[in-house]
Amino acid sequence: MVKINTFLCPSDANPGSTGTRTLNGVTLSIPAGNYPNSMGNLRRFNNPGWVPTGPAYYPGWDDRIRDAQAFQDAADGLANTVIFSEWVKGPGSTSQDGLGMVYGNNFTDTFGGLAQDANFNRNASATCQKATARVFGNKGEFWALHDPTRGGAFCMANTPNLKACYYRDGGSDADASNLPDDGDAVDTMIGASSQHPGGVNCLFMDGSVKFIKNSINQNTWLALASVDGGETISADAY
Repeated sequence: MVKINTFLCPSDANPGSTGTRTLNGVTLSIPAGNYPNSMGNLRRFNNPGWVPTGPAYYPGWDDRIRDAQAFQDAADGLANTVIFSEWVKGPGSTSQDGLGMVYGNNFTDTFGGLAQDANFNRNASATCQKATARVFGNKGEFWALHDPTRGGAFCMANTPNLKACYYRDGGSDADASNLPDDGDAVDTMIGASSQHPGGVNCLFMDGSVKFIKNSINQNTWLALASVDGGETISADAY
């Protein structure tokens, strides 16, 4: 519940969610953050056996998610794997459009279930950009929570500074019309964004920080998201 200025980007002047939470009778401010860590290039990570492709892990209640990875698990190379980037915090309401907003139209995807190839991500990303319904305005509200939108996890299915979206897996559950409280809403395409002109900063697993342009080839971006995808990334690709 502590506000840590190091976790806040000076270029994002918006304070984000300014609410409070009461824990054990003590009311404290909600501490926002701008620096999420990468779950990889899949939109989903709460399905049994569905393991994230990125270096981050989910330290929450879901025992179906793998444990933290070691450096030696990054077969693609530490210098070729993004672990942190940034996002624009939500405005605290759904009253305005922008990079801080998370969208959804209560639609399901039709891109082949849980496929993870580049064409799947490209199609899903294109559909995401057509969404118009504002469904969540508190992105980044809790740096200490690891779920997408609220805390520390982001997905690299979208290239930088594109519209962020909630997705469902296509099932007909009781929550299907209640985004963002849909039980499948962890199906997410909430990516990296910033107020910096032309791109975002990324921290790689070797400790280097690079500025990645919005124009990066999507296949290259997807390759930088995985720890052991076996992709070959040219030194001048980004």
